[in-house]
Amino acid sequence: MKIAITGASGKTGYRISEEAVKKGYKVRQIIRKNSKISAGLERLETIRVSLDKKRRT
Repeated sequence: MKIAITGASGKTGYRISEEAVKKGYKVRQIIRKNSKISAGLERLETIRVSLDKKRRT
C-alpha cells in the first residue's frame, strides 16, 4: 500500500513515517520547501511544497 504523509519533517510526521516504513508501506513524504529530511528517511520519495500565498496567473 502507498501512503503520503504531510509534515514528515516534524516530530510526529517523522514517527508516523518511520512506523509506516517498518510495516512495509511505500511512503511519500510531503515537506516544506526549506525543511530538512530527517536522518533515516532520506531514501523515501519526497515532495517539497511551498506554502506562500503567491499565485501564478
